[in-house]
Amino acid sequence: MPWQKIGGKDGIPNIFISYSSEDLKYVEEILNTLRDRVNIKLPSTFWMDKWKIRHGSVIVQEVSKGVNEADLVVLFASQNSLKSGWVKNEWMKKYKEEIETDSVKVITAIIDDLNQSNLPSELTGKLAITMSEYEKSASIDQLAESICYHLSNSLEMDAKKNRENK
Repeated sequence: MPWQKIGGKDGIPNIFISYSSEDLKYVEEILNTLRDRVNIKLPSTFWMDKWKIRHGSVIVQEVSKGVNEADLVVLFASQNSLKSGWVKNEWMKKYKEEIETDSVKVITAIIDDLNQSNLPSELTGKLAITMSEYEKSASIDQLAESICYHLSNSLEMDAKKNRENK
């Protein structure tokens, strides 16, 4: 079972949502549906600043902790998010881990008229999902499928490493 305790973690995948606050309304519109569709196939925890950071918390520490504990970052890429240093730090940290582990850690979902060729060079070689306003449900399904696929692969790799280390 994918949610067995692995390496000190509870086995339930953590998904970090990286986005620009200027895109909050759009991200919130699709996130509940996305969360439901992912959790049907693979119980997961979604980390979004608005949901996880409480008053009085140190924002930088909480975001850093959220990214560090994440198994996957979903980058909602837009013209706004590509201008944000916060967003870049979030996905870049997981991208470096992706290179080290040879396991997908960043999935890009384009949410505006941004062209994939305008993504940062680290992401242009990766297939991104374009969130279509006209086919929103199908786009959310595609994103959910990709999340579940890559998390399942990652959990299997972690379980295999854990068995080999025993």
